[in-house]
Amino acid sequence: MIRGITDFKNMKIYSPEENKPVLSSLEVLNEGINGYLPGKLYLWTGNTGHGKTSFLVQEIVAALLDGEKVFWYAGEQSRNECLTMLARVLLGPEYVKTFRHRTGYEENYVDGEDIKNIINWLDGRLYLRCLNDYDDNYINIFEVMQGAKKAGVRYFVIDNLMTITAQEKIQGKDEWEKQERFVLDLKEFTKKEGEEVVMHLVAHPRKPEIIGGRPAPVTDITQVLGTSKVPNLVDMGFSVNKLDEDEKEKYLEKMKKKGEEVEFAPDTILFVLKTRGIQCYQRFFAIRFDTISCRFYTKEEELYRDWSWLIQAKDRSIEDIKEWWKVDENDEDELVNF
Repeated sequence: MIRGITDFKNMKIYSPEENKPVLSSLEVLNEGINGYLPGKLYLWTGNTGHGKTSFLVQEIVAALLDGEKVFWYAGEQSRNECLTMLARVLLGPEYVKTFRHRTGYEENYVDGEDIKNIINWLDGRLYLRCLNDYDDNYINIFEVMQGAKKAGVRYFVIDNLMTITAQEKIQGKDEWEKQERFVLDLKEFTKKEGEEVVMHLVAHPRKPEIIGGRPAPVTDITQVLGTSKVPNLVDMGFSVNKLDEDEKEKYLEKMKKKGEEVEFAPDTILFVLKTRGIQCYQRFFAIRFDTISCRFYTKEEELYRDWSWLIQAKDRSIEDIKEWWKVDENDEDELVNF
């Protein structure tokens, strides 16, 4: 036996039944990429303010409602900001209220009683590491994530790579070496045999080219800021791009030419930047965005989808849930335990 060489006799046999994908919040992504597969590292990029964090907050909610426990590293948000984002997406536009400040600024918020219900529901389901979790008793990020994995978490969101190297004690002579080492360790953590997890990683793009007074969309994975090895290490890459009015009409025409039944001009485009080991035959996904609830959607049913049912789970029937999620008969037991 040679040290450092794989011994095939001890390999775990892969079974698709055991590697069940986690559902996306959007039907088009579930159809386009088969949801999110454990053992895969997904990279998300896009210009500042275009919706990377908002989109992944929605995917966190979808994972929680798919029966997953979730770990979320939010390097730029406080605990209260994270909870507010989750609440708006979870409850939807009909529950979000608006407060008008004396300056005229209108702020969207969620009622305190609803927040309390959500906090109770999140207990034991969502593990959050944010700006409020740094003190003199520093704990290594991978030690925290390993603890979450032992608690049953198999869905991880790291937002974002730049704050990781600033806040966490990653070894390296400069930012690029720190990033590379972190992503190498992250990939090993994601793909550890028998402990595979879904891993989302957010990274900012390089300074964009300005076209017509607006930053150009991110259409190539090499536009990701930092060491060039990071894009090489991920399995799938997306960019989130907010559209202006002219761009909305352009993509509407593109969709019509493809023969798609289109009822709206998209607000946001998810560009597919890279696929490795994942089947995806689309160059982009066109979606809409609701500014009140911060929900992304492709049809009205997704915008007004009742994602708050778990807070009053006893009042909902299994048939309602199965219809909403199109659950297979074999998965009914999981819903009951949910």
